Amino acid sequence: MTTVPDSISLLDLSRLWIQKALEEIAAENQQAEEGIELEEEE
Repeated sequence: MTTVPDSISLLDLSRLWIQKALEEIAAENQQAEEGIELEEEE
């Protein structure tokens, strides 16, 4: 792992990683909800 400047803390990196992960999960959940809605209409 490369050294990171003190201005970028591990906490900041964790927040960025968590935010990206949450965005991916939210996108997957949205697609799943759309699929469920289509099934309910039948």
